[in-house]
Amino acid sequence: FLPLINQDCGRIVNLGSGGGPNFVKSIPNNEDKQRFLEPMSESQIEDEIKNILNTNDGRSAYQGSKALLACYTMELANEHPNLMISIVTPGYIKTAMTIGAGATKPPHEGTVSIKKAL
Repeated sequence: FLPLINQDCGRIVNLGSGGGPNFVKSIPNNEDKQRFLEPMSESQIEDEIKNILNTNDGRSAYQGSKALLACYTMELANEHPNLMISIVTPGYIKTAMTIGAGATKPPHEGTVSIKKAL
């Protein structure tokens, strides 16, 4: 979709999650942790996805994907400085995935941050 965006004033809003920062916090090695706090190219992201999938842990896969989305968002922002590129987290929304885990926000409240970013 990038070629379809007005390169002078377009916007990209990626939907993140608190799972991304939680994934980064769970990384014990500071050098490995630092990689997830900086922009990553698509090939670097592909390598990290393989590493995450090798853990065979669904939670790590979800949270890791959100951490990598933040890295990719930073990379896109560097590559396209004229675009407004951001990542937002809607909060802990009550969905089928969070049933019984303490989420209290109804889904319609999760769209507020996205609407403000547009």
